Amino acid sequence: FQTASFNKSLSSLYSPELSLYQKRLEEYCKSPSSNLRSFSAFFKNGASRKESLTLRKIKHVIKKHMSQFTMGLSDKPDAWQQCGEFNEATGTFDFSPDKFIQPLKDRMIFQIQFQEMMAHTQLFVGYVEELQLAHEKRNDLLSGPVAKFVAQWVELHWHAKYSKYSHGLLD
Repeated sequence: FQTASFNKSLSSLYSPELSLYQKRLEEYCKSPSSNLRSFSAFFKNGASRKESLTLRKIKHVIKKHMSQFTMGLSDKPDAWQQCGEFNEATGTFDFSPDKFIQPLKDRMIFQIQFQEMMAHTQLFVGYVEELQLAHEKRNDLLSGPVAKFVAQWVELHWHAKYSKYSHGLLD
């Protein structure tokens, strides 16, 4: 189903944590005992403790994500006043989106400029090379002869242990 995969990719794009909670909710919905399967059952009985915790965590992740869009407005009680002007003629506050957005744009431009300059330094190039070497070393270790030996040993002993249980030799 295309929409489900699209929703999964969106949730992982915004928050990997959110995609994990989405998977958990999908598992709950597969359970016949889950009240999340039916609005009327949910309304009458509520969610289980696990489901409630998952829903609270999802709410927290979404709130944290959405609060990024209002950066600075909740820092101080009167910070909102910097995003508009008091209209003396009407006696009301007129919000100005440009006054809210421009400082964010300026901050992002400076951040991008800094990252661009940093990416051209030898220190950063060395950092990326270290990441690459660590990745290659990890891959070599995971696919090398020692890793294969450990995997074969575990597989042999795993099968031996569970074949004893299946033949009734151990209880």
